[in-house]
Amino acid sequence: SMSQAFHQRHGRFIRLSNGGQTATRTRSFAHGLTFSAEPLRAGELFLIEVTQTESGWSGDLRVGITQVRPDAMPRLPKFAVPDLSSRFGRSYVRTVGGVASSASSSSAASPGAAAASSSSPSPLLRRRGNLVQSPCGLVHYPNLVPRHTLKRGTDTDKGARIGVYFMPEQGQGRDAEPDLARLHLVVNGVDMGPDEQPFPYKDRDHFAVVDVYGKTKQVRIIPTCQRLPPLTDLCLLAILRMYSNDEICRLPLPERIKLYITAG
Repeated sequence: SMSQAFHQRHGRFIRLSNGGQTATRTRSFAHGLTFSAEPLRAGELFLIEVTQTESGWSGDLRVGITQVRPDAMPRLPKFAVPDLSSRFGRSYVRTVGGVASSASSSSAASPGAAAASSSSPSPLLRRRGNLVQSPCGLVHYPNLVPRHTLKRGTDTDKGARIGVYFMPEQGQGRDAEPDLARLHLVVNGVDMGPDEQPFPYKDRDHFAVVDVYGKTKQVRIIPTCQRLPPLTDLCLLAILRMYSNDEICRLPLPERIKLYITAG
């Protein structure tokens, strides 16, 4: 997907490399706005990894969605928060550290529950083994998590993997069409749940926003759905769709196989 690259319209101090998949802020702590090259589909995850940080600044990565085409913005602001929304409107951007900290203190089982306690669990929480069933297809779960353990309380440290997507709300009634959507942030493999602020989404483009701000100096895009998952994962997902855990336990299979299937 062409959305899995950065837009050529970006902040003054951003340099793109690696075929448009790496964004580096070369100076200062601001003017680091970047966008997805193309609009995202509903449920499409735009995932990045923090590959370089820089000490001496306060604040760090901000991510979100804008419904304003980047090439239609006459002059990009220095910051995504709050300037992008206040100047152009129709932009929904969050500071990653703030969202992760408030979510972890409110609910370990369902992060983001304090902001939207009545919402159903996010599609990206439906994990089966190494696969995650998302609205846009299967995502390989190891792509969502850091390759090494991050320091406690440093959700945006080097190696962190942060994703953003939007999902329409459920309409009222069997045939109703939802006309509002909510922002979702995925922080190191954990979906922080739907944002508390819904927004109209129909007939509008949605570009991912990544503000390479403050201590965050460089990010790169992590492809999420380009490679076919291993056959064992696909078989596991198929079995779990056909049988409940109780039914699997009654199948004439070795105990270690049944444990492997149900443990996912």
